[in-house]
Amino acid sequence: MMNFLLKDRTHMLSYILKVGLIGGASLFIWSIISWTVLPWHNATSHQFINEMQVSQVLKDNAHQKGIYFLPYDFEANSDGATSAFISIIPSTSLSDMSMTKMMGVSFITQIFLMLITGALLYRVARLNYYSHIGYVGVIGFLIGFGSHVPYWNFFGFDINYTIITILDYTIGWTIAGAIIGKLAHAPGAPDGHHPS
Repeated sequence: MMNFLLKDRTHMLSYILKVGLIGGASLFIWSIISWTVLPWHNATSHQFINEMQVSQVLKDNAHQKGIYFLPYDFEANSDGATSAFISIIPSTSLSDMSMTKMMGVSFITQIFLMLITGALLYRVARLNYYSHIGYVGVIGFLIGFGSHVPYWNFFGFDINYTIITILDYTIGWTIAGAIIGKLAHAPGAPDGHHPS
């Protein structure tokens, strides 16, 4: 009995680790393609007319790193005034924003999310291959929807940006689900878990 339990736990941990590594790598590669090859994220972002002038105004009025609201009290917003939701990064903090560091954090984050997903998938191992893909895709949709719709609702984030971001999560996680289902076979999964 003890040997059976140990073997089952070993299978579980092995499966979760496979999902974490394979799924995390899949999400990481998709994010690179989504942000550097596809044009959709650039289509929802805009450049200030005079970046140096805006930068100086922000520097003069925001003396520490953090989130700022304009106006801070939305009830005091006057008609015709421009509103903003801004993350301020002082020049002294830019040295900490190396691309290598940010990509590393992104990769580790995606592996962590997929390790949790692996634990969930292990509990529904008897899903067939296509249900498996849908299960992971829905997780991606919920992450995108739950994390970005509140910003559209409360802070006026652009609806096109919101939709594209949700699609980005959904597509990336669906692709990851297909790759996981192909390469990481869960113990107890039916024969139809993998396409031939």
